[in-house]
Amino acid sequence: MKQYWIIAASAAIAIAATSCSSTKSMNLDELSGRWEVTDVNGSQIKMTAPDAEKPYLGFDVVNGRLSGNAGCNSLMGSFPTTDPAGKISFSDVATTRMMCPDMEVEQNLVQALGNVAGYKSEGTDKVALVGADGTQLLSLKKIKANISAADLNGTWRIQELAGKQLTPDADTAYTITFDAKESSFSCATGCNVLGGSFITDYTDFKFDLSTSTMMMCPDTSVEDTLKQVLPTVVSYGRLAGGGIGFYSDANDLVLILEK
Repeated sequence: MKQYWIIAASAAIAIAATSCSSTKSMNLDELSGRWEVTDVNGSQIKMTAPDAEKPYLGFDVVNGRLSGNAGCNSLMGSFPTTDPAGKISFSDVATTRMMCPDMEVEQNLVQALGNVAGYKSEGTDKVALVGADGTQLLSLKKIKANISAADLNGTWRIQELAGKQLTPDADTAYTITFDAKESSFSCATGCNVLGGSFITDYTDFKFDLSTSTMMMCPDTSVEDTLKQVLPTVVSYGRLAGGGIGFYSDANDLVLILEK
């Protein structure tokens, strides 16, 4: 079931962050990706619930989108991409509406986001989000992605599609071939060949299905399902049992590929 979003913070006017001689300047591009939130308002985050997800922030610096998890609820928002280096502010920050045993971390994090006016490097793979007066509000540590576009290169067997196992036979193969250099893909469906381009940033993923052959075949079920599933994909990652999984915006595992 989809959850409604609620406004959790308002825009903060972007003002230059106070620089420090011990830190190097950084550009917005360097914020791209996902970052674990380690400290809020100078206090180290300690999750009290054993199954609680560690808070993280994801920055899409191309489209100016903020995403992540506040420790309980998912969050989203936006930020300008044209501000000078070192300046950033967040607007339309919102969270889902789940109730969790401990909401203190989430409330403090969201409140801090509303006061952010800049960012600065704190060393290798570490960033501080600061207020207008230079006060450090959030400490972030880079989360390394476990997959990249280069890892997709080559031909993969479609092992599962929309929750259904696909079993190839001597005459039919169900595969997706990726060309990472060209950011393109093609699908063998047992009937027609589908193709197009893809875009990926960190673990975000989008298929742009734009081409198809037009043969008449007795069974087009796999082809038809692929046409429905591929446009819904928004993220991907390695699976614990091997292979690569692709997820819809509802966080459903809709496609599994194996070498």
